[in-house]
Amino acid sequence: MQFFISLGIVGPLMALKSRSTKFASAERSAPHEIERQRKLVAESMLGNPITNTMLNTVFDIILVLDKNRQAVFANSSLQRFLGVNDLESVLGKRPGEIFNCVYANSTEWGCGTTEFCRFCGATTSIIAAQEGRENVEECLVTQRNGNAVDLAVASSPIRLGEEDFVFFAIRNITDKKRRELLEGVFFHDMLNTTSVIWTATEMLKSGRIERQQELIDKIHTAAYRLVEEIKSQGDLTKAERSELAVNIEEAEAMDMIDEAVSFYLDMAASRGVRMEVDAKSEDAFFRTDPVLLRRVLGNIIRNAIEVADEGEVVRIGSHVVGDWVEFKVNNKSVMPPDVAMNIFKRSFSTKGKGRGLGTYSVKLLTERYLHGKATFTSNKDEGTTFSVSYPLKPPAGK
Repeated sequence: MQFFISLGIVGPLMALKSRSTKFASAERSAPHEIERQRKLVAESMLGNPITNTMLNTVFDIILVLDKNRQAVFANSSLQRFLGVNDLESVLGKRPGEIFNCVYANSTEWGCGTTEFCRFCGATTSIIAAQEGRENVEECLVTQRNGNAVDLAVASSPIRLGEEDFVFFAIRNITDKKRRELLEGVFFHDMLNTTSVIWTATEMLKSGRIERQQELIDKIHTAAYRLVEEIKSQGDLTKAERSELAVNIEEAEAMDMIDEAVSFYLDMAASRGVRMEVDAKSEDAFFRTDPVLLRRVLGNIIRNAIEVADEGEVVRIGSHVVGDWVEFKVNNKSVMPPDVAMNIFKRSFSTKGKGRGLGTYSVKLLTERYLHGKATFTSNKDEGTTFSVSYPLKPPAGK
């Protein structure tokens, strides 16, 4: 009986053949097959010194994948990207496993076999090449450590001897995508806020003294919102670089809710949306970073307001569950399955290109910095509810 080895799992190869997956095939090549194919690729592609030098000099990561999407060759760029001394540990793995995709370990069958993989540009591109077509896609990999890596991938079919392989090129476009997103957020959100300030100052300039205090209040609120938006983007950039400082203090759940609701009342009113605090909310004293938690709650509330229809209600509440305090924000909209699968990914948004940092930052700040959990449910009966939970007391030393 043959055996496969993947991510520390050993088991009978034949067992995989009888199991269906959510997307691509689960079948794996045995270790001796990977070694045989590695030698074939080395003899066929790397025998020429010029070809060998080119493959290991280019900045792009190059993989050669076998019929089961497993790596039988990787160039030096991957070694530099991963920061490892050799690439022996990469052979036999699929791309998602190499890049530590959070979904690659979510089932025993590995990369390409989960329902999330149906929306993965890398797997889609590889399958296209296996069907004989060249293909270029973009792929966002959410890693197990919470980081997100944007990749541009290109796949081409290649035949060596009597066997078919996939030539798989990968370019890291994370910085480019991050710039596009931040620019999109600034152009959208900052323009909206500064427009409020400009309009109010124009009215003051026109001499409408009877509304002077109202306009001054409006300018003050808009300026405060502008400062908060800039700080929020700065915090997100630091968070992605693991440079964000966390300041743990005593906080009160209902105070956090009242502040969040007050901050977004005007935005909700401008869209014809009502905001309500759940009458069954429970108060709790707990230790957290209040500034970061305000960012989290604000992003959830704003997202709920933006997708709500005119006349709908956005409801926020808090509850104590054991040693945790849980905040929930609900609206009546329902997410389509493809949206639900991608909602916490950076750069994914239902609001168009250049958006998509809100829910991503919710998960990043909650789970990496505030020791909490971020989840959501979406169904026809209850609409969409985002939940963020935090320990009443953070782990010792945090």
